Amino acid sequence: MAAKLEEGERPYAAVLALADRLELEAEEVARLGTLRGASARLRRLLALRLSSRT
Repeated sequence: MAAKLEEGERPYAAVLALADRLELEAEEVARLGTLRGASARLRRLLALRLSSRT
């Protein structure tokens, strides 16, 4: 997903789905929101998804 964001594509649904995967570290997924191509909306939704993890 990182490569897609860097290329200017917008795989937002996939990034948000990764945020729901508990086997992935939250910090690792959160980094996707810092990449060029990540919109403010994606960063906000990503933060919400990650904060709701149990």
